Amino acid sequence: MSILFEVGVVHYTHSVVVIVSVSPTFLEYIEFVMGMHQQGHWGDLNEFEASISDIGLVAGTSVTSHYDLVEEFELLGEALVIITDLMLSITVVAVRE
Repeated sequence: MSILFEVGVVHYTHSVVVIVSVSPTFLEYIEFVMGMHQQGHWGDLNEFEASISDIGLVAGTSVTSHYDLVEEFELLGEALVIITDLMLSITVVAVRE
């Protein structure tokens, strides 16, 4: 599947930066799920939340993805959350604990 939108400037929350400094392979995981995000796979969102991202994609406003962390990273938090503001071309990557 092709990329549906560009993520623009990516901002990582402080907790993500700390995790990557301790576990550099976490950055590879982020890159993988960022690709899924750009393809319109919203991860582990429920149906209602996913439909909001679908609407945001069509409207050109914002999209959100939520990916439960794989077993390798479960001790680092619960999920990786990616929010892209399509109008501002800014993406925020955060870990939900």
